[in-house]
Amino acid sequence: MQKKLVNNISLIVLAKNEEINIKSCLESLKWVGDIIVVDTGSTDGTMEVAKRYTDKVYSFPFNGSFAEVRNFGLSKVKSDWVLVLDADETLPADAQEKINKLITSDEYDGYWFARRNYINEKKYLKYGYFYPDFQLRLFKNTSNVSYCGKIHECLTIPKEKTKEVKDIEIFHNFSHTKYDSFFHFSRFYSYIRIEGKEISRSNASDFYILKESITLPLVHIWKSFIQKYGYKDGYAGLRAAVLWGMYESTRYLYALYVRIRKI
Repeated sequence: MQKKLVNNISLIVLAKNEEINIKSCLESLKWVGDIIVVDTGSTDGTMEVAKRYTDKVYSFPFNGSFAEVRNFGLSKVKSDWVLVLDADETLPADAQEKINKLITSDEYDGYWFARRNYINEKKYLKYGYFYPDFQLRLFKNTSNVSYCGKIHECLTIPKEKTKEVKDIEIFHNFSHTKYDSFFHFSRFYSYIRIEGKEISRSNASDFYILKESITLPLVHIWKSFIQKYGYKDGYAGLRAAVLWGMYESTRYLYALYVRIRKI
């Protein structure tokens, strides 16, 4: 059973300036027989660390589309199944056996794993938008599977052919968290610029974009903090909900800015 797993799955890890985190990521997954690391422009020792675990380390400069980066990684896969993680994520030790059972059952084309979003070394957000925060990270490698979407990229696998698996959890390291302080809102900026430009090029009217910039933050704060019980995380849950609302508002405001300035 173990041999079938190791030979039948490829791991794709995306990384940029993750020298500190990538070792933990790859250590937690060194049981995977085929490891592929795609580096999007590191200036630290990320690639050197990755090469200790695999000879399949590729450079693919980020061009504004995470889908293109992930599809490049997919093009290097030869196995029947694909497991995808970012360099600041890890899987617990018991994930190996559980993933093996999913692959051998062959019941679905893809599996969503729950993700813990840590805001410090010990604490992760347990409610709101931020847990279980399911991520489609294990899927069959077929010719018609690919990623689409520049930022919040998604896989072209029908939802009904996938399953949510809550007992396999991705641990998202706190080192890049956006939700532990309002001072870290700047970590949203790169996403805001890309998404704002996409919105500005859409057929949406200026009035609609302005309206969304005002109403969306209120909607998302309400949903995350109240409807999805984010208040149970206390102040941390409120802060995370407000930061998400600010992000939603700012990307629409940036879209208006792009239109006005004709950037």
